[in-house]
Amino acid sequence: MKPPQPERPPPGSPSSPSFRARADWDREMVVEIATERLADGLTRYTVRLRERDGRPVTNATVSIHGRRADGAPVDTTLDRAAEPGSYRAVGRFTGGIIDGRLRVVSVDRVQDMPLPDALR
Repeated sequence: MKPPQPERPPPGSPSSPSFRARADWDREMVVEIATERLADGLTRYTVRLRERDGRPVTNATVSIHGRRADGAPVDTTLDRAAEPGSYRAVGRFTGGIIDGRLRVVSVDRVQDMPLPDALR
């Protein structure tokens, strides 16, 4: 498994995510994770899941787990978005997420991956 590689969006794009990362899990699924800093300390997480052949991974349960800097647990389930294979959540993660992990549960697999540092 290749470690996720953070990418920076083009500067000046008004609705650009703050950070992006892409990972190939088990060579069967491609995962794209993006964060966007919103007003009032909120962060939007967007996850896109695709099979290697490009088909969206639908009907999955996608969640973020970890802990806050104060030790409080973070357990957030992302909602399905209108675009097939996309999942989103908005939360207030004061101080970021420590030991953050993304979990994808679908009919035939359960997979965990660490959130790249830039996305925490």
